[in-house]
Amino acid sequence: MSFVTYADLVATIAAYLNRADLDARIPDFIRLAEARMQRELTPFSTRSESGFLLSATTGRTGTIPGLAGVIEMPFVGFHVNDANLTFNPASPLPQVNETVLLTYHRDFPSVGAPQMYAILGQQIAVYPFPNVPKDSLGANSTYSIVAVLVGPSALYAVPLTAGNAASNPIYADTPDLYLYGALCESAPYLLHDERLPMWESRFHQIVKDVNRQHERLLVGTRPQFQPLARVF
Repeated sequence: MSFVTYADLVATIAAYLNRADLDARIPDFIRLAEARMQRELTPFSTRSESGFLLSATTGRTGTIPGLAGVIEMPFVGFHVNDANLTFNPASPLPQVNETVLLTYHRDFPSVGAPQMYAILGQQIAVYPFPNVPKDSLGANSTYSIVAVLVGPSALYAVPLTAGNAASNPIYADTPDLYLYGALCESAPYLLHDERLPMWESRFHQIVKDVNRQHERLLVGTRPQFQPLARVF
C-alpha cells in the first residue's frame, strides 16, 4: 500500500486492523494520534542558510519573520558583500544579550566590522556600528549577516485532511508515524489490548528517530562571547 493520499492512510489502517466497518472511526484515530504527536514530537524542522543585508544606517538587519522565539540559529556570521567572489565565507560572530550589546554601544561607541550580535525583536543587531568596507576590487561595499536558520516547516499541516496531505512533511517523510499512532489510538476502542504494546513500541521508536533527526539539524557550535580588550 502506498502512502500518498489521506485515503491511502485510511485504507492501510483498516487493512492492519482487518476491519471494513471503521470508516467513521479511523479519522478519529488519526486526529487523536496527531494530538499525541504534537505533545511528543519535536517540532518538525527545516534547516537553511540565509543572508540578511546589514543596514549601514541602523546597524541592524531588516525584519526576519519568525525570529522571535521559533527559529534556532546554530551559526551566525558576517561577510563583506562582494559580487566579484564566487566563494565568500562568513566569519562567525558570538552572540550576546541585548543589554550587553546596547551597553557597548553606549559606553564604547565605535565604527568597524561586526564583532558581536544580539537579537533585538525580529532583527539581528551588531556591535560596533558598521563602517563602509571595501570589496575585493577596492570598491565601497556593505555587510551581510549570514545565519543558519532551523525552524518549524511552514508546510506542517495539522490536522491532516484529504486536501492537505500532499503538503504535510511529516506524513510525506514518516507515514509510519501516522499509521502506528492511529493504531495505538484504535486499541482502546477495539479492545485490542494484546496488540497495543507492539504498536506503542513502533510509535515510540519512530518518535525517537524523528527527534534525533531534528537534533542533527541543530549540530553546530555557536562561538562563545569573549569580552573585548576594553572593560567597563
